[in-house]
Amino acid sequence: ERPSPVTFVGPGEKRIVVGRFADVPSFGGGLQAIPYPLGGLRQLLKLSADGEGVQALRQGSGQASVDSERPMGIPLKDTRRHFHVIGPTGVGKSTLLLRMIWQYLAYFPEAAVWLQEPHQDLTLKVVRRVPLWREKDVVWLDVMDPRRVMGINPLEAPEGADLGQVVADVMGVIRKAMGANWDTAVQMQEILENALLAVIGGEEQPTMVHLFKLLTDADYRYDLTAQINDPVAAPYWQSLEMKRERELEAMFSVPRRRVNAFLRNPIVRRIIAQPRSTVNFRRAIDQGKVILVQLDGRMGAGNRTFIGTMMMYKLFGAVMSRMDVPEEERRQVAICVDEFQTFVAQSGEEFADILEQARKMGASLTLSHQHLGQLARGGGDLINSVANNTGTKVVFRAEAADAPTFLKWLPELKAIEDLTTLANYRCYVRPLVKGSPQPVCTLYTYADPPIPDPAEELRGERRGEPDPLPPHPGPEALREVERVRAMPSDEERKKYLKQLPDYGWESYLAARRYHDAVRRNRLIERPERMPDKVERVRTLVRLGYGTPHYETEALIEKVLA
Repeated sequence: ERPSPVTFVGPGEKRIVVGRFADVPSFGGGLQAIPYPLGGLRQLLKLSADGEGVQALRQGSGQASVDSERPMGIPLKDTRRHFHVIGPTGVGKSTLLLRMIWQYLAYFPEAAVWLQEPHQDLTLKVVRRVPLWREKDVVWLDVMDPRRVMGINPLEAPEGADLGQVVADVMGVIRKAMGANWDTAVQMQEILENALLAVIGGEEQPTMVHLFKLLTDADYRYDLTAQINDPVAAPYWQSLEMKRERELEAMFSVPRRRVNAFLRNPIVRRIIAQPRSTVNFRRAIDQGKVILVQLDGRMGAGNRTFIGTMMMYKLFGAVMSRMDVPEEERRQVAICVDEFQTFVAQSGEEFADILEQARKMGASLTLSHQHLGQLARGGGDLINSVANNTGTKVVFRAEAADAPTFLKWLPELKAIEDLTTLANYRCYVRPLVKGSPQPVCTLYTYADPPIPDPAEELRGERRGEPDPLPPHPGPEALREVERVRAMPSDEERKKYLKQLPDYGWESYLAARRYHDAVRRNRLIERPERMPDKVERVRTLVRLGYGTPHYETEALIEKVLA
C-alpha cells in the first residue's frame, strides 16, 4: 500500500509527508485529522477548528483515501526551514529519510536532490527507486568504485571566485580532518595557508599534488613563489629565502606529512588530484540532478571526513552562488545529510548563518544524527545552532541523557519515559507549518517505498532523453582511445598516457569524453541492454562523470616528474 504524498494544505499547495498520525482521538468535524500531543491535550482543545494552524494540518478536500491513513506532511515552502532528525541506530531514521527523498524523486522532479551519508545502505536504496526516466540525472560519488571515480578538486577556483575564500575553505576541510590536533599546529597552519595562496595563484590548474610538490621540491617552490603577487603570501615567501634548506625541510615536514596523508590513500588521491572537477555542482543543482555522495568507512575515518567535508563546502558554495537567480526562479534543493556533524567544519554561529542563507537560496536541509553528544564540541554551540535554526524537529527514541533537552523542545511531553521507551518506527514531531510551530504529534513512519519491477519498468515508454554530444574529436583521436582501451593492463595504459605531450593529452581526453558520451546515450536510449538497475545507473555515472583510475595516476606522475 502506497499513500500518495501529494496532499494539500491549501489550494494547489503540495507537501512532503513525514509519517502517519498515531492514536488520533475522534473529536468530529474538522478536528479529526489534528495530531494528538501526548502531554498537551488541553492545548489541543484550545485550538479553533478554523484556526490557521489547524487548517494547515488538515487534509485537503478530495483526499478521502489518504485521509484514512492520516498522513502528516510539511508544506513544500516550509521544508526550507529545515528538518532536524535525531535517534539511535535502528529506530527508523533511514526509513524516514528514504521516503522523504523518494517523494522528491517521484512527485517533485523539478527539485534537485543531494544525499550524503557516511555508509552506503541508504544510497543504494535510493538508486533502486530512481525512476527510469531520471536515471540519467543521477550524479553518484561512490568512493569505492573499482574502475572510475569523479574528480573533485578542492583547489579549483571558478572564474571570479575570491581566492581567499577558496583557501579558507580548503583550510576548513583540513582542520575538520585533523580534529583536536589542529589548534596546536600554529606553524603548520601558517605554512599551509601561504602554500595554498602560492599554488592556487600560480598554477593554471592547481591540485593537492602541486601543494605537496611545493612542500617537497625546492626548485619548484622557488620558481613558483617568485611569481607571487599576493600581498600576504609574497612577503612570507620572501622572508623564507634567507633560511637554509635544512631549516626549511624541518619547517615543511609536518604540513607535508599532513598533505601526504591524503595523497597516499589511492581512493582519496584519485578524487582530489584531478585538475578539473568532473562535476559542476552549481550546474547540477540548476538542472535538478540527483547527487548522491556515498562515503565508506574502508577509506579510513580521517579520509572520509576530509572528502565529506570538502563535498559540503562544494555544496554550500554552489547553493550560495545562486544569488544571481531571482528568488522565484530558484529551483528547490532538497539536501539530506546523515551523520551531518561528521562533515560540518564551521562553528555553531557560522553554521547558523549557512542554514539561514540556504533557506533564502531555496535549499531545504534535513540534518540527521544519533544523539546530542555528537554536537557538543565548542561548548555546545552547534547544538544551539541546529536547535534554533531548524523548523521541524523529528525525535525518535531518545537516550536518557538527551531526554531532558528534548522535553524543552517538545513542551507537550511531560515524562522522560515518553521519550526513552518509544517503539521503533515511531517518533515525535514538532512541525513548522505556515511559518509557525505546531503542537507536538506522534507519528509512525511509513514503510520503505516499493522498488519498481525491473521488467515492467523497461517495458514502459517513458525514458530519459539523450544528452547533446560534445564536438567530434576526429577519427584519429577516437582510434587512439580504442588503442588505449585495448591495452592489456592499467599499468600499460598509465605508462602510455604519461609520456603524451600536453597537446596530445588534451586531444586524448577530448576523444575519450566524446567516446563516453556516445556510449552513455546508447544506454539512456536502450536501458534494456543492462537490466540490472544499480549497475546501469553506476555505468551512466561512470560515463558521464567518472575518470578512469589509470588516467588520474598518469596525471599525478606527470606533475611530480
